Amino acid sequence: GIRDDLVTGVQTCALPISDITLQAFSLSMDAGLFEQALQLSDLMETLDPDGPAERVLTMRLQALIGLENEDGVFDALVALIEILPEGESELMTFVAQTLGRHDDPARWIGLMTRFADYFDSRPSAQLALAWFGYRTGELAIADEAISRAFALRPGWEEAALLKFSHLREQGDEEATTAYAIAFLEEFPDRSRFRLTYGRLLAEWNDNVAALAQFEALLKYESANIDALYAAGVLSQNLADPVSARGHFETILAAYPQEDRARLYLGQIL
Repeated sequence: GIRDDLVTGVQTCALPISDITLQAFSLSMDAGLFEQALQLSDLMETLDPDGPAERVLTMRLQALIGLENEDGVFDALVALIEILPEGESELMTFVAQTLGRHDDPARWIGLMTRFADYFDSRPSAQLALAWFGYRTGELAIADEAISRAFALRPGWEEAALLKFSHLREQGDEEATTAYAIAFLEEFPDRSRFRLTYGRLLAEWNDNVAALAQFEALLKYESANIDALYAAGVLSQNLADPVSARGHFETILAAYPQEDRARLYLGQIL
């Protein structure tokens, strides 16, 4: 069986048995042999009982996703988060994105809802469900999850950016703009959101409005290099060389190695 094959492999190889087991697991997953991969995760626990518990659970989680074992996936994720609470957000994201790549991701919406209900005090669980809901077209579930995420963590940029991205992908310019304005009115210092909104306005060729967003961002983060470059280029395009020069000089004062800013200045001076 698998155990005998591994023992034989260890006897003829200098690698530790845990490394060989991991390699066999990876090959099994790549080949779609998920039942065998699950057996290897169990075997890892037997062969290396003092190894990190999260290694075995991560292996189990991947194999169980491949087997479409919803209860098993749920139990493995809960166990992982209990021993790795600091990795909760990454784990939730990993599971959501892995299930989202499934041939029929919508079949997993019940499981993702179950996660969010179980971890009802964790913003990351609500965000994972919201992402998955948008991914599978379950918009009501997604919007409700976003609302719960904001209730748990007001002004959370990750949640706002997800909602903003969804509206943008829907092609509803009016709704996207209204959402961005409302969010920034309540949370004006959210720099990543404001930067994203400003870039979208620039894509829409609304350069005056875009510049206003970058200038507003700089009031909160005067050395934000992305906003400085954007404001400098837009000022130059809008025939305001004095403002453009000021932004590029600010870049060089804060980041002397930025030769790109020197190139822009050379076009102005």
